[in-house]
Amino acid sequence: MLSAVRGSSRQRQRHRPGPRVQDGHVLLTTLFTLLILATAATLVFSLVFHEQRQQLRSRQQLDLRSMNDSVIAETLASLDLDRDFGGVEEREFAAGTIQSNVREESPSRSQIRATAKLGAASAVSELWVTRGASGPSVLSWRRLGLDERHQN
Repeated sequence: MLSAVRGSSRQRQRHRPGPRVQDGHVLLTTLFTLLILATAATLVFSLVFHEQRQQLRSRQQLDLRSMNDSVIAETLASLDLDRDFGGVEEREFAAGTIQSNVREESPSRSQIRATAKLGAASAVSELWVTRGASGPSVLSWRRLGLDERHQN
């Protein structure tokens, strides 16, 4: 009789889903969970990377504008000391280069073109100034823009 009971329990084990079928479900669930986590991690890392690139670009634009303003200030101060000043020759400044050109339109009016370069990017401004007895006075000032050429 004991063998009959054992035989019937063996038959029940064959027809019942065993641990192998359950292991397959657990494996699929685990793989799906890992896929979702990897996708989420990739998304987070790409957002962080994009934010860092934006911050770097903003800092570079701020640096370019500051360098451009510096060369304008130097040019105006030099014009105050020397009416025949032709501009700042290109030279290294901070992490880039600056330069300016002064073009005399008339004895009392000049155009200044100031350029700052940082890596492959540059900032250019154009000013119109009058030259009086009290030194140069700015009539108009406009930024011609930031030229961003990124090397890939």
